[in-house]
Amino acid sequence: MKNKILYWAVGVCASLALILSIADIALVKGNQALQDEANQRQNIINTASRIQPLSKQLSQALFQIAVKDNDQNVKNLLTSQGFVLPQAPAPGQSMNKEPAPKKGDAAEAKKPSKEKGEE
Repeated sequence: MKNKILYWAVGVCASLALILSIADIALVKGNQALQDEANQRQNIINTASRIQPLSKQLSQALFQIAVKDNDQNVKNLLTSQGFVLPQAPAPGQSMNKEPAPKKGDAAEAKKPSKEKGEE
């Protein structure tokens, strides 16, 4: 009787070990698939971070060409991608981003500023 119980106990333990081994193998394979997917996504992020400065420079060059040459095709391309182009300057106006100083601004610029010790 004791041998029968021992026989079934060993059989149950061996079956349990086999089932756990199969579950472990399945989990390892699933984990490898998830790691591969995460690595692919990380590679895409790394590539994008290396390409981003180039993309920015290319966008700026296209913007400058569109404004300089008044190229409608390039303007359409940029606006379709979400860029907002400024209106073309009137003849005689410069493309400076800062407005020309007003008369009052020039006078204020000539005023002496207070030094740190004077207050």
